[in-house]
Amino acid sequence: MTDTLKTEYQLCEEIGRGRFGIVYRCFSPLTAGDSYACKGKLKLADFGSAEWFGLNENRTMEGIVGTPYYVAPEVLRGRDYNEKVDVWSAGVILYIMLSGVPPFYGDTPSETFEAVLRGNLRFPPKLFRSVSPEAKDLCRKMLCKDAYRRFSADQVLRHPWVINGGETGSIDLT
Repeated sequence: MTDTLKTEYQLCEEIGRGRFGIVYRCFSPLTAGDSYACKGKLKLADFGSAEWFGLNENRTMEGIVGTPYYVAPEVLRGRDYNEKVDVWSAGVILYIMLSGVPPFYGDTPSETFEAVLRGNLRFPPKLFRSVSPEAKDLCRKMLCKDAYRRFSADQVLRHPWVINGGETGSIDLT
């Protein structure tokens, strides 16, 4: 298992705890850097933006919180949102680990927010030449602008790229 996949897997295990009522709402490598290792496993430790929204409830949250590169579009719109905002942040981290650059950026925080809201996800060939179609497929599903179609943390953990240990496989990506 690659370091990128191992980190992403552990992040999604942690954000999957949303099913226990916790949503981080926005995390970045900085907050993941505040994480600690427990028996070699990544644990998120910064709960500054986290919110407890109850067990087994289909509640949504409100409020604009987050870091420009990592915040989900629905948070910026100030609309109701759910635990899938954490999948978005993890998707941004995956994209950066694969390419070295954020998927949405601008010269100012406002321009970055506008780029996030547009959600025009691209995979420049120069940066993604050695990245498998399966890894890019997972990025697309984690960074889907439509939160209802965006993968959940559990779906990320069941994606073929994750199951195959980051190796390329034969999946239909259409």
